[in-house]
Amino acid sequence: MIIRLLLILTLVAGCASAGPEPVTDIELASALRTFDDCPALSERVREHALDHVGPYGLGGEGMPGIAVPDVAEDGAVRLGAEAAPAAPATSAEAGTSAGAAAADAEAGAGVSGTNVQEEGVDEGDLAKTDGDWLYTVTDSALRVVDVRGDQPEVAATLPLDEGLARDMLLTGDRLLVIGDALPPSSTKPTPESQQLTVPWVQRTQIWLIDIGTPADAEVLSTMTLDGATVSTRLTDQIARVVVSTGIVPLDLVTPQGGGLGGEQRALAINRERIRNADVTEWLPRVEVDGGTSEPLVDCGAVSAPSDFARLGMVSVLSLDMQATMLSPERTQAVLGAADTLYATDDRLYVTTSPWPMGFPGVPLPVDPVPLPRPIDPLAAEPTVDAGAADATTSDIAPSAPEVASDEPDEVAPPAPPEIAPSEPGDTVRPVPPDVDVPPSEPVDDLPVPPTAPPELRTQVHRFDLEGPDVTYVASGSVPGHPLNQWALSEHDGDLRIATTEADNTGSHSAVRVLRERDGELREIGHVGDLGRGERIYAVRYVGDIGFVVTFRQVDPLYTIDLSDPTAPRVLGELKIPGYSAYLHPVGEELLLGIGQDADADGRTLGAQASLFDVSDLTSPRRLDTLSLGAGSMTPVEFDHRAFLYWPDEGVAVVPVESWSKGEVGAAVLEIASDGEISRRGFIEHEVRDGSAPPVQRAFVIGDRLLTVSPFGVLSSDLDTLDPLGEVSFSG
Repeated sequence: MIIRLLLILTLVAGCASAGPEPVTDIELASALRTFDDCPALSERVREHALDHVGPYGLGGEGMPGIAVPDVAEDGAVRLGAEAAPAAPATSAEAGTSAGAAAADAEAGAGVSGTNVQEEGVDEGDLAKTDGDWLYTVTDSALRVVDVRGDQPEVAATLPLDEGLARDMLLTGDRLLVIGDALPPSSTKPTPESQQLTVPWVQRTQIWLIDIGTPADAEVLSTMTLDGATVSTRLTDQIARVVVSTGIVPLDLVTPQGGGLGGEQRALAINRERIRNADVTEWLPRVEVDGGTSEPLVDCGAVSAPSDFARLGMVSVLSLDMQATMLSPERTQAVLGAADTLYATDDRLYVTTSPWPMGFPGVPLPVDPVPLPRPIDPLAAEPTVDAGAADATTSDIAPSAPEVASDEPDEVAPPAPPEIAPSEPGDTVRPVPPDVDVPPSEPVDDLPVPPTAPPELRTQVHRFDLEGPDVTYVASGSVPGHPLNQWALSEHDGDLRIATTEADNTGSHSAVRVLRERDGELREIGHVGDLGRGERIYAVRYVGDIGFVVTFRQVDPLYTIDLSDPTAPRVLGELKIPGYSAYLHPVGEELLLGIGQDADADGRTLGAQASLFDVSDLTSPRRLDTLSLGAGSMTPVEFDHRAFLYWPDEGVAVVPVESWSKGEVGAAVLEIASDGEISRRGFIEHEVRDGSAPPVQRAFVIGDRLLTVSPFGVLSSDLDTLDPLGEVSFSG
């Protein structure tokens, strides 16, 4: 029987070790448990929602992806352009370090693939190729490009009107395309803008596409589900799609002026609405092929830690790409949230850090009617009309008499956020001076700014991958926060994880080794105090060696010996200006770094490539640097998939935007065995609207270099970089 367990994120630390063995700098995550029925799940979520709700919503913070409407005095909702949510973070984790395996998985002989972390584990990307055909998603369409000859040709354009496609996975004659579902009643989002006409929560759209005959590609099945894609992986023909869903229980409210009385009123309404929520409102939903909306998971398939988990739900879908119809049947879920996903061919690790996540409420209009008496949210639960956003204070009456208090009479609540009127002429009425809001007991539920930031710990959860199934194995936690997926690496069954943490002495970083024992990930060794006052910018693991880059004003490159996992140690350190944000082995003793040059004060000057000699790990040396342009940037700094290294030619391709030099395209670098970096040339696509479009991805196919932009594909001679042919997606 499949253990229906998944990803956890606990917002509070302090879980006790379950075993007698002493553990250093690690807390063991509480055991997961499942629910017998929907009422049990509902009670669990409601309990913690009531603990964290305030007068400004859950957590009192805004949640990206939710439009917050203005509410007029008559209760009517008014929406404007400013109500559009911020663009959600891409499913790929921003970051720059690399994992233990070769980063270029070949699609075939003489064909490069996506720059991935682990050999044999593909990652979703906006372009894929099998050497004969190149597939890319742009402008809400799948483009099928014939690349068998020097002149690329568009063989098919398949509209994907249900959403904004971002990534895809390729295996055999199937493509799985993943993106953002379109918001209801909205115009189609474009890369330039995304205007919404109604409040909207992020949803994921998935397409299963048959490419047996590439020129006649067709959609076999579609799936639309609540939540934002965290990341995707593919092993053999099984795709893992990890989706994080924020639990938005009700139409919560916020005070729009009114001082303490307004905050008490909003808090009372929010509590009542959470208390009356139906459990089905807490579960993510899914539709397959436009069918009936159903819960993505059954209540009995949801797990949770015994301690509080951040409000939200993370689901892992295991999808067979050789099926003819998408099915959510193998989905597993857990209360919490996911930040980072790392996977090998038979393991899946998820980390979650307790960043606050809140859900805003609708601004509540001020009503001049005074509260009949103070509300004590702890001792007296008021009764309100949960469906009326414009309810007045006269609708609220405590169900128990006042309780005398010895606490001070005056409470200084946090100031409500400034809310601009939704339209000219709208006003926010102040509370009239004759309104009598009597002193009340301290309202402990109102958010109070902490005097010091809480300790940040990252939960780590391990799952075994067995065919289409995902089985929970163990959990643990470590201090600090990992940069991204590349901060993790499994070696000989142990997990290495690099994190940056902060305490009263400042920031510092460490690498820890975790080993599974009796269902727990226990720390067996660590090396710390890396980059005091700095944070991690890049990590790379190569076998028993770890490379860690930290930065504030200079770039210390640390070499770490992990051959004894119980006693890792720093071997060497190199301090140089600037930093490397992506590290890539380009030989047994050479390491290529892509990042930024910087001055003595730590101000960045532009993208650069650095070549390091790591033959002597106790004394790493920088052999050469190559500027990629003053003030330039490269997406490789935050997306490893934009990087290409082709070892047969000793060539690296780095997309670059250098406005000072007027170059937008891709720099092709040569890395010589003697430690010199030189520029073979620069690839630019056809100028559009007065400038060249950015290069997003690059592939080697035989003796050709294929580069992909949002507007077309360019084929160039790999040796000379002379253009061979270009095809435009326009028209």
